[in-house]
Amino acid sequence: RLQINKSRDLVCAIYRIQNGKMEWVADISDAFYQTIIMQPGKYIVAGRSKSETRTIYTFEKEFIITSANTTEINS
Repeated sequence: RLQINKSRDLVCAIYRIQNGKMEWVADISDAFYQTIIMQPGKYIVAGRSKSETRTIYTFEKEFIITSANTTEINS
């Protein structure tokens, strides 16, 4: 399970890392707090502020989902 806590308006997506490649999983909604049920694995959340249009401001956070645990992302 992934718990996302956003402190500002962000445009974000989740990608799974598998065999050295990134595969899109889902876009993150506009809600500031949300929980997403996910399969175990290695992931990246990538995004930027809604007001930014330049990719230089894109951030990435890597995280791992494990069975029976909640992983929390704060941004």
